[in-house]
Formats: sequence, C-alpha cells, structure tokens
Amino acid sequence: MSHSTPDTLSELGDTVSDDNEERLRIEASQGGHITRFEFLEGGDWKRIPFRADEWGTSWYVRDRRGESCPVLMSCRPGTLNQFEGVHDDIRFGLSYVVAGGELLVTATLVNEGSKPFAPMTAGLRLGVDSYQTSYPEWNDQLVPNVIRCEASHHWGFAMSPGGMILGWACGAAVASYSINYEPREHRIYTPSIDFLNQSPLPEHHPQHLHSVGPGEARTWTVGVRPISSVEEIKPTLANAADGPIFDAARYTIAPEEEARISIFGPAIESLTVTSPNGSQRVIHPTDQAVGRADYSFGSDCVGHHLFTALTANGKRRKGASLCAGLGFGIWSVLGLKDYGCDPPTLIMPKACIHSLVIFSPENICRMPRWTANAKRFLASVSPSILIVKSGN
Repeated sequence: MSHSTPDTLSELGDTVSDDNEERLRIEASQGGHITRFEFLEGGDWKRIPFRADEWGTSWYVRDRRGESCPVLMSCRPGTLNQFEGVHDDIRFGLSYVVAGGELLVTATLVNEGSKPFAPMTAGLRLGVDSYQTSYPEWNDQLVPNVIRCEASHHWGFAMSPGGMILGWACGAAVASYSINYEPREHRIYTPSIDFLNQSPLPEHHPQHLHSVGPGEARTWTVGVRPISSVEEIKPTLANAADGPIFDAARYTIAPEEEARISIFGPAIESLTVTSPNGSQRVIHPTDQAVGRADYSFGSDCVGHHLFTALTANGKRRKGASLCAGLGFGIWSVLGLKDYGCDPPTLIMPKACIHSLVIFSPENICRMPRWTANAKRFLASVSPSILIVKSGN
C-alpha cells in the first residue's frame, strides 16, 4: 500500500508557482521512497523513473567497515509528506515539499545518544533509477553526469540518453557524493549525497562534516527539479544553490588564444587565477548581468591555471581549471607519429582511432613517410574517416 504527497502545494498551504499552475506530480511510499516524479513539459506529463527498493530515496549510513544500509523510515502520524526513522541512537527525518517547480527534500539528523555519530559516510540516496539493462528501455534511465561539492554548496545532474535532465542543488555544505554501482558490474543503482564523510577529502570539499555530537541536530535541504536543456543546467543550479558555478567554452587553449569564461550565480566579488608558476592575478569581468558574469582569459604560461571565485554572499568556487597548451596541431602530429610507430589492429575498438585528426593531403605530403602510412592504414579500416585541414 502506498499513498501520495499532495500533487500541488496549495494542499500544503502554499502555491505551486506565481500563476498557480501545477508543474510537478510527486508520490511517495509509506517508507518515504519517491515512487512518482512527473513534470509538465510542452503540455505533456513526463515521468522520471525512481527506484522503489533499498536504493530508493532514503537516508543511508555506511559504517567504518564499509557496509552500507538504508535507514528504515515510516510516515509521521497525521502527515503525508514527512517521514522518520531511527538507526542506533540517531533519529533521521525526510520531508517533501513542492515549490516553484522543484521538489524540496529536507533531510534532518538528530543525535539522541551520548557519543558522537561519526560513520564512514551518511547521507541521502536520491533514488533516481540509473540502472540500465537493455535497449531501448535505457533511453529513459537517467545516469549521473556531473556532481560537484564546494566548501559552501553542492550541485549535480543526471541525464538520460533520450535527453531528460534531472538536476539537484543544496545551498549548504555537503561533504561528498557517491555513485552506487552494482558489485562487479558497470551498472549504477542511483547517486547519493554524502552529508557526512570522514577525511581525507579533496581540498575544495568542506573539511568539517565528519561527525555530529551528542544532542546536536543537522538539517540539509536539497532542491530536485527537471531541467529543460543542457544550456540551462548551470544557470538553474547556480540559482538554486545560491553559489557560483564555473563554465567555459573551451577548457584547453592554445598560445595567444583567449578563453571565454562565465560564472553563474550570485554577484562575483573577485575572480583570482593561479598560474602554473605560482603567480596570482585578479581578472575582471567583460560583461555582467543578474546571475552571470563573463570573463576573457589568455596566458602564454603552459600548464594548468586554477580559478577561485568569491561571491558577495561569501560562497566560493575553488579549483576550476583551464590548461594553456602547445597548440592543437602538435597533438595531431604526435598522435599520427604514435600510430605510425604502433598502428592499431582490426580487433581494436573503434574508439582507438576516432580521436585521430588527419591533415589535408597538401599537408601530408610535407610530413614524414610514417604519416602517409598511418593514413593508408586508417583508410583501410574506416574509409569514412574525415580528412580535415590542420588548425593551430
């Protein structure tokens, strides 16, 4: 037996949107798993699959031995959208509210014991069904694409081969994230947001979210929403997390080339670049608008350049990287040379040759003989390979 959370927020004492139009339909089981997630797009209701088993939407705890289990939850008496459960001396809670076209998942944790709660990890299994078994059914399964933890906020999204996108964001610090794979297989059950995690963690992650003391309580709110296009992912999630998200048209640039950079989110107070030689400089925006600042960056210093953005509300994006290289033509030459010295065989995957760029015939005639040999070999295994003119 299952029951539904209200389809519209008006039933929860709020409105769905400014025009009071219903845009999401959400249902949950008595154990708190999301069982129905539908959104309105172009006049049609579309469904995003969620899991109803142990990998469904729930709190989970992974102990120091690495064993993970969901927290069994039940509906709080007198409510339709609030769930709670107890694991040892820890009381866990989940509540669901639909607002502004997104599902707000509020996760609470209260330590009712006398010792600190310090698991290996603990957090929220999102429950979106990422398990792909066969074609064409897997066209509707959303798998995690990008997930990012910052010191002050968290965001991520999953996308299906058919083009559906589900994004999520948390305006508070989140320790880490997990991708839950089937043992000894390459299939994913669902992604998880780890609210707590023992150190060490990457430098740009928050470093203090490892335990909850006796009598302490913690709360995180995660907004989950469908996103209409790839172009809208970062602007939408930056706004939802109220934190900066970095974007670049290209993450590798050649000498004397300039990269176009955008930072979405709150107003940017400063953007600092650390060069490979350790020097730092502040760059200023070329254009600014509400929710976005654009920059132009170039460098003749070869290597990775690290960007740190600080916003007016005190949130930080640290560790974004651009690589200034030697020019793209040199990689094509080195690739061709490698193929000439150790050419692939017909039994190799096509991926071994797809990334190779072959110069136009007028350029090939000025190159060593191994280049022509590589060209003849590739033409024999894949006649459709495109011959393109050289770039940089």
